[in-house]
Amino acid sequence: MKELPLVLTIASSLGFLTKLVDLEVDEKIDLKGLSSLFALIYGLIMVFAIRTLLEISSLILAVIIAVVAAGKVDNFHHGIGVGTALAGTLILGSPSINPVPFFLFLSTALLDEIVSDLADMGKLTGRLGSFFKIRPFLELSAFAYSLYTKHIEFWMFIFLYDVSYQLTSRIFRSRITHQVT
Repeated sequence: MKELPLVLTIASSLGFLTKLVDLEVDEKIDLKGLSSLFALIYGLIMVFAIRTLLEISSLILAVIIAVVAAGKVDNFHHGIGVGTALAGTLILGSPSINPVPFFLFLSTALLDEIVSDLADMGKLTGRLGSFFKIRPFLELSAFAYSLYTKHIEFWMFIFLYDVSYQLTSRIFRSRITHQVT
């Protein structure tokens, strides 16, 4: 796929911006109130990705819908991001979505949300709970689908989003820890 560099850039950007919003909203890390701007930008990036990266648009839309259905848009800032993505997609029109990967990714993204919540609440503990906290099902299904279709972009998108999200968390937490000590 000639768009692989774009896939990698978009996935990394979305992971970074999403985590920045999470850090200010959930962990009260002071980002000077820029969460709304970061959320707007990640919403616009999602619209661009859905319109430009037609091969993986079913993956992106499935994740957005799964997050909304699971009630994960639980604050104003993420509402701006997800609302921008959905409104932009509705206004500009959704590309033709392949129902097979869409429902595969929708179901595994929802499964990730459900089991990670159970693990976070302590209803799934030990190694199994730790495994479910990393939300493995979407990434595993994207990997399997990538192998099946010989299009690595599905897995690379989710993998790089997750890596960017986690790295952003570690970088900002380490900066906060160093500032406190």
